[in-house]
This record gives sequence, C-alpha cells and structure tokens, in this order.
Amino acid sequence: MGNHFTTDFVNTRKNVKGIRTELIESWDHLMSWLEQADRRKWVISDQEELTPDEQDTIIQKILIIRSRIEQAFTQIIQEQSIPASIVTFLNQELARYRSYYQIETGDQERPFTTVRNYEITQLPALFLEEACLFFTTFKLANLKKCENHACILFFYDSSRNQQRRWCSMDTCGNRVKVNQHYHRKKNQE
Repeated sequence: MGNHFTTDFVNTRKNVKGIRTELIESWDHLMSWLEQADRRKWVISDQEELTPDEQDTIIQKILIIRSRIEQAFTQIIQEQSIPASIVTFLNQELARYRSYYQIETGDQERPFTTVRNYEITQLPALFLEEACLFFTTFKLANLKKCENHACILFFYDSSRNQQRRWCSMDTCGNRVKVNQHYHRKKNQE
C-alpha cells in the first residue's frame, strides 16, 4: 500500500473508528509482518534465542524507530524538507547495530544477488537501514498522506503523473468519492 518498506512500516498502525490501532502487538505479529514484507529471510537467527523480555525490548525499539520516522514524514509533507533530527537519530541509532552482506545464488537472469543479514538481536538495524535507504533515494514531493481526513496512512506516490491521493482507492478513495456523490445528489434534489 505504501509502495516502500519504510512507508509500509510506518503504516503498521491504523485508525479504526477514530482510535489508533497497533498492528505490531507481539513478537509473532512482528515476524508475520516481516514475512509479508519479504524481509523475514534476512533475520538469520531464531527467535528462540531471545527471552520474552528481550523480544519486548526489541519491539519497543522498533516502535520508537517507527514513531520517529512518522514524525519525520509529517514534517516532510508540511515543510518539503528532511528534518535534521531524523538524520541525527538514524545515524546515532545505526552506530549501535551491525549487519552484513552475503552473496546468494539467483536464477538464470541474475545468477548472484546480495542480501543483508541481521542477527535477531540486531533486528532494529533492518528498520534503520531501510529508512536510511528511503530517505536518501526518495523525492520529497512523492511522499504523501492519504487525503481521507479519517485516515492516518502514508504512501510513496510512484504513479506516472504523481497524482495519487489515497492510501487505497478501494477503501479511502472509494469512501470519499461515494460521500461526495451522495452530497452532490442530495444538493440537486
């Protein structure tokens, strides 16, 4: 929906009937989300190596990262510039972690590919590095917030003419258009 790992990560909470709802409530939710985002394979050690308290600590660190990125997204959309605070935060946090590249065999078209691996204890690095890659390669004007005022989701507009307005046409876009149609018809009567 967000067109990038980092925007999808920020969108791991949603607005349900006016209440912010957390989608990463447990370690299993986090691992499931990483699987859906095609990043679970980068975590090379087992979660059984961690105690429940260590898992909770890692989740809390990851949620702090998400919160800081969300704050930066809001500022970027309002000011059309990357706040220095997110750069400082990412650099300071990245200095605490490590990861490494490995070469994997691919297919006929690309016989070799590189993958980045993370020890389970270093999992926050995955989110930090993805955010760094996003912030160093995106176009400011293409980062957008859904125009449905009840929605809190962000997306990276990769449409051909950069005119995307909704997180999803099936949900928010359709709701707003149906509402506008209803009010136009009501006013005509």
